[in-house]
Amino acid sequence: LFPDVNSLSINKTALVNQKDSTVTITAVIYDSTKILSGNDTEKLKMWLNERLSVKDVELFRKH
Repeated sequence: LFPDVNSLSINKTALVNQKDSTVTITAVIYDSTKILSGNDTEKLKMWLNERLSVKDVELFRKH
């Protein structure tokens, strides 16, 4: 589906915002051979949301 993505890590994490409350997100760190286009990034995010049955995926590229 995403041949440029070599590996990824998925983690449920809580972010603390400026008002001392937390927001839970699904953080996905991925390694890829090249920077994904905006369109491919959005497709990956939508696919992960569907595959993981969540609505809060946030993508981070490993540098």
